[in-house]
Amino acid sequence: MGLAILALKSNNKQRSIIKLLVNSEDKNAIAPLIEALAIGGRQDVAVRQTVASGLVHLLLQLRASDAHLLNDKQRTHLRGALSVPDKALTCAILKALEQIGDTRDILAVEKIQSQDKELMEAAKTCVSFLLARAEQQKVSQTLLRPVKVDLTTSVSLLRPVSGQDSMEAQSLLRARSEGVEDVR
Repeated sequence: MGLAILALKSNNKQRSIIKLLVNSEDKNAIAPLIEALAIGGRQDVAVRQTVASGLVHLLLQLRASDAHLLNDKQRTHLRGALSVPDKALTCAILKALEQIGDTRDILAVEKIQSQDKELMEAAKTCVSFLLARAEQQKVSQTLLRPVKVDLTTSVSLLRPVSGQDSMEAQSLLRARSEGVEDVR
């Protein structure tokens, strides 16, 4: 009995925290909401609906500069949420992936199958953005080939030594070995 009350109090506390996050306008709330959807959303339909509504609002605000807000685990949960039968959430995730997605998201977006034309169009648009970003990343990681230098030209930054150096070889500094007498 005591354990059930403790679980109920914990459940109420979690729900109140989720409501605070959902009502937040802060994009930093996206990461814990994604985790709440992945963990609590499987168990409680009310939690899933509450979290999904908050995520829809916040995901639509993401920009490319917000990519750092989600770690790999949260991105995996976000890709997993694409299979949830919630059109508004799926469309919001697709819009967010257009901004923060990468090559790891392409396969998950391509797997979306729906009778809804709007959803399929959003998935198609998202894939085109992801492919463009993948190509852009590929190009930015490509090493450029060196420029060929024509060795027949006389343009050079170095010039040959001309004339004799006035310094004598014996006046140069040398490391002194122990036990060796100075010869001068």
